[in-house]
Amino acid sequence: MQVLAATIINHSHREFLIYTLSIFSLQRIVQHHLSRPTLAGFVDLQGLSQLRVALNHYLASSRSVRCNPNRIIITNGAQQALTIAMLATFTSKDTLLMENPGYRQMTKVAELFGFNIDSANVVAEHGLQLDKLLNRKCKEST
Repeated sequence: MQVLAATIINHSHREFLIYTLSIFSLQRIVQHHLSRPTLAGFVDLQGLSQLRVALNHYLASSRSVRCNPNRIIITNGAQQALTIAMLATFTSKDTLLMENPGYRQMTKVAELFGFNIDSANVVAEHGLQLDKLLNRKCKEST
């Protein structure tokens, strides 16, 4: 057994756990995980093809939405989906109009990527105040 060791620090859940492994143990862990198709990069980045086809059929039959399974992306949750949509749609020079109060995590993502943020207030019993939206000059699509 080799004397060399590797130290792994786990930062999850605000706990710092330190593991010291022999190189042999570390090699076994790496080999195990590299045999998994997801980690080895042998899966479709858009998500499992069969799931996208099933979602396509569901959307067509229950929601009357016509789409192509190749245009569906499976994400790990709403925030990842919204982030992908934001990055695909906007540039860092764009200004996002977001409801206030709104989804705070989305504001954090927009700030992280350097988007300008303007807010549209939500007033009780009146809803979203669209005056800012109606008085803005919109970006032309290309």
